[in-house]
Amino acid sequence: MRKPILPAFLIFLLPFFACQNNELRIDTSDINLDIEINRIDNDLFNIDTTNVWEEIHRLSTKYDPFWDLYTYRILNIGGTNDRLFADRLLEFINDPVILESYSESQNVFGTSQYLKEELTSAFKHYLYYFPEKKIPEVYTYIGGFNQSVVTDENLLGIGLDKYLGDKSKFYYQLQFPNFARKKLIKENIAIDCMRAWATMEFPYNDSIDNVLNTMIYFGRQLHFLKAMLPEKHDSAIIRFSYNDLKYCINNEKEMYAYLIEHKFLYSSKFKDIKRFTNDGPFTSGFKNSPARVGNWIGWQIVRNYLKHNSDEKLDELMQNGDYQEIFIASKYNP
Repeated sequence: MRKPILPAFLIFLLPFFACQNNELRIDTSDINLDIEINRIDNDLFNIDTTNVWEEIHRLSTKYDPFWDLYTYRILNIGGTNDRLFADRLLEFINDPVILESYSESQNVFGTSQYLKEELTSAFKHYLYYFPEKKIPEVYTYIGGFNQSVVTDENLLGIGLDKYLGDKSKFYYQLQFPNFARKKLIKENIAIDCMRAWATMEFPYNDSIDNVLNTMIYFGRQLHFLKAMLPEKHDSAIIRFSYNDLKYCINNEKEMYAYLIEHKFLYSSKFKDIKRFTNDGPFTSGFKNSPARVGNWIGWQIVRNYLKHNSDEKLDELMQNGDYQEIFIASKYNP
């Protein structure tokens, strides 16, 4: 009997799905959590403008303490104690571009159900691994295309106008580069939220700042994201295309050899750290590469470390700030 011939696109995808880490898929059905989405955007753009100060008082009370973070840090229009605050707020919500972006966000998101399901699932996983941690209050807003996600103590805010889709005309008008536009899709919201939460909860805490330590820090964060969102493909977790991921898998040995040969691993130069771990169109030195290949290598180091230290729990890993120790114990050698 002849073996069935797989279509070319399935042959291409099989290596990527085969390498996914199924061990992180856990049962969270017993965890009681239902994330509520607080829609500042809907409330703000439907205020009674004939009673603006009364409405401001209502909103600032209803959405305290996020309201001050929103007006000061995101909109940069000050606070309610400023006599010009009402004028600035009205100017913002009546701006034609802002109004159109809010309307577009309604088309993209409709109700909050998508966000609710995605974030509830992610934070259920968070509680599974960190049962003593608090779950943040979640807010959505229109921010004038400023921050995508903001965090503060027990607070998480999502700028819906930064997730309108990579074809949104606003991002072209604002001249966002192509690599940045590709990431401005609603499918990235939960990933970006958990990344921002991890950055706040588990900051970089090694006294030595070099390429290797930064790579492992981001690699550890990627492992955290995979644990929070185990159904997401590796390419989505690191925000790569399938071709980007394929490049890294096929060139892992050569990229690592390049870092060693040119003595980049222990470089403390900011330009070197930025070169291998910051976002951009590509990573300088690697032809046809995605940006942030250092973060992907750091992820593989962390995965190797966990293979050799299988009894280490996620909370212990996230508290381990000795990145050099993680590197040595990983026995990484692609």
